[in-house]
Amino acid sequence: MEERERKTLSFGKSATVEEIKISLQRTPKLSALEFVETESMKDGAFLKLIELTNPELEMLSCDRLSGLKDEDLVIFSERCQNLKEISLNSCSNISGTGLASLTSNCTPLESLALTRAETAENEDVAAAEETCSWNLTENDFRTLCVRSKATTLRRLRIVNFPRANTYALEVIGQTFPTLTSVDISRCSAAGDEAVRQLISNCSLLETLILAETGISDLSLSLIASSSEALTTLDVSGCPQVSDEGTTTLLADGSVINLRSFSASTCPLITERTLSELFSRSCRSVEEITLRNTNVTKVPGTILSCNRLRVLNLESCRNLQYPPKDVATQGVDKIMDYYQERNLTFRLRVVLLGPVGGGKTSLVHHLTTDTKAPCDKSTDNDSVEVYHWHPFRDHKNESLISKEIQPDEKSLNLDIYDVPGRPVCARCIQPFLHITSLPVVVFDISDDKSCDAVIEDVGYIRGKLRNVPIVLVGMHADRILDEGARRKTCDEVQRGIQEQTQNLRQDLTDELDSLSRSAAAQKTEYRMVSDRMQWLRRRLKQLKDQRPPAVIPASAVTTKGFDEVKKAIIETTLADFPHMRKPVKEQTQKVFHQLLEMKKKNVVMESEELGKLLSLTGETGNGNAAKIAEELKFLCDVGVVLTVPRVPKSSPSLVCLDPTALLRAIFAIHVDNPNKSFRFEAKRFWPKHGAVSKPSPGLLVKALEEIALRGCIRESVFPLMWQDIDVEEDQIKRIIDYLVQSCILVLDTSTPPSPTFNNLVSPKFPGLSPHRIYQIPLLTLMSEDGPTLNWTPEPFLGDLQLGWRFRFLPRSSPGLAATIMSFCRLSLPTDCCKLHWRGGLLLKLGQVFVKLSAVTEEDWCLDVTSRLTTDEEGDRRATEVLWSTTANVLILVHRFLATQSAYRMTVIPCPTYFEVDSDEYDDWPEVPIHHCLLGYRSSGCKFPVTVGRNEFKVDLDLLSPNQARPDEDILSWFTRLSSANVTLSGDSFIPASLSTIAQESFNSSSLPSTDHSPVSTQSLVSLWSQDPASSPGSDTSFGKEKKIPRKKSSLKWNIADDRKFTEEEETKECKRIASGLVAVVVAEAIAKHISEQSELTNGHTTRTLQHMDLCQAVAIASAKAAKAAQCGDAAATASAILEAVRAVGEDPTKKTTPSRTSSAMKSKLCSIL
Repeated sequence: MEERERKTLSFGKSATVEEIKISLQRTPKLSALEFVETESMKDGAFLKLIELTNPELEMLSCDRLSGLKDEDLVIFSERCQNLKEISLNSCSNISGTGLASLTSNCTPLESLALTRAETAENEDVAAAEETCSWNLTENDFRTLCVRSKATTLRRLRIVNFPRANTYALEVIGQTFPTLTSVDISRCSAAGDEAVRQLISNCSLLETLILAETGISDLSLSLIASSSEALTTLDVSGCPQVSDEGTTTLLADGSVINLRSFSASTCPLITERTLSELFSRSCRSVEEITLRNTNVTKVPGTILSCNRLRVLNLESCRNLQYPPKDVATQGVDKIMDYYQERNLTFRLRVVLLGPVGGGKTSLVHHLTTDTKAPCDKSTDNDSVEVYHWHPFRDHKNESLISKEIQPDEKSLNLDIYDVPGRPVCARCIQPFLHITSLPVVVFDISDDKSCDAVIEDVGYIRGKLRNVPIVLVGMHADRILDEGARRKTCDEVQRGIQEQTQNLRQDLTDELDSLSRSAAAQKTEYRMVSDRMQWLRRRLKQLKDQRPPAVIPASAVTTKGFDEVKKAIIETTLADFPHMRKPVKEQTQKVFHQLLEMKKKNVVMESEELGKLLSLTGETGNGNAAKIAEELKFLCDVGVVLTVPRVPKSSPSLVCLDPTALLRAIFAIHVDNPNKSFRFEAKRFWPKHGAVSKPSPGLLVKALEEIALRGCIRESVFPLMWQDIDVEEDQIKRIIDYLVQSCILVLDTSTPPSPTFNNLVSPKFPGLSPHRIYQIPLLTLMSEDGPTLNWTPEPFLGDLQLGWRFRFLPRSSPGLAATIMSFCRLSLPTDCCKLHWRGGLLLKLGQVFVKLSAVTEEDWCLDVTSRLTTDEEGDRRATEVLWSTTANVLILVHRFLATQSAYRMTVIPCPTYFEVDSDEYDDWPEVPIHHCLLGYRSSGCKFPVTVGRNEFKVDLDLLSPNQARPDEDILSWFTRLSSANVTLSGDSFIPASLSTIAQESFNSSSLPSTDHSPVSTQSLVSLWSQDPASSPGSDTSFGKEKKIPRKKSSLKWNIADDRKFTEEEETKECKRIASGLVAVVVAEAIAKHISEQSELTNGHTTRTLQHMDLCQAVAIASAKAAKAAQCGDAAATASAILEAVRAVGEDPTKKTTPSRTSSAMKSKLCSIL
């Protein structure tokens, strides 16, 4: 005997009559009475207990009581007429008479269960025969129904009675129309007709168990037409039930409320049934059991079943997908498996914001739905990536105002929680894509945080123009007053709105000015019209652009989190149409293979992907266009990243694991020299390896270089990336990817140091400790630029032109540093380069080019070029500046086409302008398009006002090689660079620069207009000139002008990227001193020639011979100066003597005393 509850008594096999009596006496308010194989219940024992039983008893259960007889039930039902639940299992002496007494006397009866137990394998033969002898017939069931007064019967179980046929079920259905649950399992005589009779009379059925009966697909069709309230259906063990029947059952939403379905051991059931169950018609299904069926795969539409809790596929021997070890672990594991492989309704969400903004608390609540605040912070750690499936829990559906479609329920958001350190904002830029959702999180109670969010929204809108932004103001609980909280939100919105209005005003002013100037022209220039079209488009976008609403939220009170969820979900479903793009089956197969490769590979080449696609039959023989299409789609959904290689002929790199790549990027951007590291020494330097473990001091020194010098040695990468755990070839590929992405720059100037020889790991022998990479985004590169190469103003005899790229509205953090890295990477290796924190210095043939950020905020980038003017004059030198610098401008243009909108101006040196006052600090900026229009309308003198000074720019000299009216900016740059113009007698432009011009027209390297913030057709354009009005061909120039130059300083000659030792600097200074001597000599010779011209024998004009002499002397003087500057003393002396000899041979000069000539020669020799 066991007393389970105060009002329930249960008696087992050994309970005696006396014990039962005592228990009944002690429980006068008994509500439930159970007997389980109680052997003492025979020979009238049951009757002895009736008088002790509570008349208000509600439940009676008798399990295998062979001694229980009809008369016992008759008397018991007369005493306990309030019975609501009766269960009789294998009571072999009970017939229809005893059952009829229960249904006639117990009018409140709600549940009746009549079951005949199966024979257990180890059960005694005699007991088994007695158990199975209870065999109710159709007459017994008829008797049960005829005298019934139980008008409230809801649940009926008739299990394992072979004679419960169609007639019996027809009578039952007519007698008990109130039934909501019927179980006739293992009633083999019950077939389709029995089901018809049952469901035609019982219209309220919610649960119907038909396991191991004789039904077929016809019964499912009957159920579909008559049982709209059905929630549970079990047809297990019915061999005639197939996919056709389940399709009919589930079609047209007939059983839309179905929550549980079982069809185990039905050999004709396949994954087709699963597909139907996962469809729109079964939105509420929670439990599916298809054990021992012919299901071969689980359809991916399982992701739309956000209420599914049980999926039992055990013993499905043909199951292939997902793997059985996944399929047998439950719904959550299957869902996770499919979410990782799902390509539809997938989006990357990037959480941005300053330190302490509350990003981690927000994502913790989104992904775990917990109300406890999160103490974890990512501010000093790497990025964390979370996966949020908003509709996995159907509770979020109630937050959305519109009806959620089945395919939308598979929404999968990859949330990148980015630390708030400033360097992290620079590192995350490659992951901000037009198909990603930025969520900016800030501390609404902190003024600095509120100011920072305005800047963050500015650069996000500059990079991702049409992408919506979600703003979340965390820590709202710190502002107790609701009005003050609302005021702070309004101030943030007002700041964003003012930023937009300022940009709109700037663009409007530019458009008005261009429109007025263009209206005065007779010729329409394509680049001007392109710029005006872009301005109109941008203004139209800004007109409808409103500041995002600020959602105040608190991790302490969880107030506002539902609004954040709603904003993210609704924005995702409404503003990212790429998620609804259908996925080809072959693309899905390719992605599955990429996921397998992802286990060992972070980065691979596109050629490898091409081979993979060829194997699947998608792209035939590696069709490049189809490969690019596949990559673009995978990039859009955020599962891979790509970066083109330089040169373009090399295969591009594909990142299979963006999360691992981002962690690798964050790991090397160490901005705290006190950061601690832990390494497992035996993993990198085994005890019995050939290479001993380096000393801790050496490791510390190598690691400190990252935070203090902004550089990292190649052999240190595995230590920094120990969490990624990849082989050496993958380490090299990740490094290559970061170099091609301009996140790393190879340092070619630092000489090898034997101190770090022991820093090699035997596991990574190919990674050298002497190969060093600079990390530009740490802004820790050398501050000392090449001051001797590049002084604040041009040198004597030099021309300078500047091109300024002003970003709109502001640049992404680190943009200027990334552009400089991109240019250094893209330019040929035979171009001399020096790279430091403030800029990049290039030597392209005859031209020095400097790239630099104007301010620390990177609001604009300057490209400045200088060239020493030869005897050919300023106009020819200007053309060389344009022709050579066009190679760099092409690269900047190509990079900015995918990064930021910008306005371009030209900054000329004093050679190109006149100004009334000598007191001016800044040179004028000439807008490119106004140069073109001003050239036609103001007689080549274009007025520019800077402060109180009025400048007049000589556009005729500034733009000797005009663009044509039909050219766009890229074709104009390309034509300039391909001209290869040089000054005579000097070094030539490297031939490898021509590849830049060739690649500029490669369509695959340029983004399309739809996806680029600045398209090729709408970029800032340069001026053009009608070929008919040009003074000659593209490389011809008019009459030379003499323009005075300012005094300037010395120039350093760049030979390579190395740093100069003290000895080399001393040698260089001596060489420069020799150059000064050559200048003095040249001036002395020129003065002597002038004096001799005045002393000619009465000649008032120069003779032809005298002109030839002057030319010979000038050439000799130039050779002497050049030789002196190169440090060749012998050649210098030879050239000077040649000049002196030419002077001495002048046939036009007067005869003078011989000591004059000797004195001249003596003077020259003494100078040498």
